[in-house]
Amino acid sequence: MFCCIEPAVAVSYNSITKLKIVSSSTVNIQGNFEFDYTLETRDGKQYMVVKNPVTTSTASRSYIHLTNLFNGNELLGNQINNFLNENWKEVDKQLSPSLNVAISKIISSIIEGLTSVVPYDVIFPERLP
Repeated sequence: MFCCIEPAVAVSYNSITKLKIVSSSTVNIQGNFEFDYTLETRDGKQYMVVKNPVTTSTASRSYIHLTNLFNGNELLGNQINNFLNENWKEVDKQLSPSLNVAISKIISSIIEGLTSVVPYDVIFPERLP
């Protein structure tokens, strides 16, 4: 489980729309990462293989500020930013599934980096020394 992460993001995305996310932050994220696994035998040792990773998360609040919307029309840009921030829960519902998939891939990659080289019985010994 992870919690209480307060990231601030400054990302630029250049395409036809030239949309820039100036800032985005989420307050008090609570999340859970779960997965199944199988054991794969290699060279007489068993290694854990991650299967079906799933991340879920909830936030107590999100803030978004976009710039260069509508060819720089500040009035329309401000209205969109106000709308996004007033309706942050709906925006979060739309974005969370994709973000959770990305987080699952990152965490799985970290776990698999360990479990692909360290045998299962070394990570989870039957008896502690």
